Amino acid sequence: MQKTIRFQTESQVIIFKCELLGQISDGYWENSTPHDHYKSFSDIDVKTDVQVGKNFFTKRKYNFANKMLIDVVGDRMIAYVQFFQAFPNINMDDHHSYPMSTELHAVNKWAYDIFNPSQEHYKKRSERVLANFPNVKTHQELSTQIMQAVNKFKYDKKSLRKDLLQMSKVVNT
Repeated sequence: MQKTIRFQTESQVIIFKCELLGQISDGYWENSTPHDHYKSFSDIDVKTDVQVGKNFFTKRKYNFANKMLIDVVGDRMIAYVQFFQAFPNINMDDHHSYPMSTELHAVNKWAYDIFNPSQEHYKKRSERVLANFPNVKTHQELSTQIMQAVNKFKYDKKSLRKDLLQMSKVVNT
């Protein structure tokens, strides 16, 4: 049987896939007991559904809305939500290939790297991103258009905290 966890919103799916799975396995909860707690989350399907819940057992409880966690990676979680809401056709499973901040300087550097021919590892990513912007010719144009798209999605720390509290309930039941 496929292990599945269902969250209420797409933003919750994005946060879980792009940040919390990593925090559970080798981040915030890395040295938590029981030491194999992270294995519960291997090979799971994460999706949005009106009927939230999970069909597998977890060995510990998680407080995703922990202030210390939000202070360290909260802005990154917000950026992931804004980015993947703006570009739903981009596969979030490859989230490390995209900017971890939606600040202009970060997006501009990232856009520059896409257009820099010496950055071989960006070629595959650039094809997926540039498909969203067929008329873009420079990294400045790409940066501007990404920022315009991302800024249409309002998501802040209050929204993040609300999502994290709901997600904790789903994972801990």
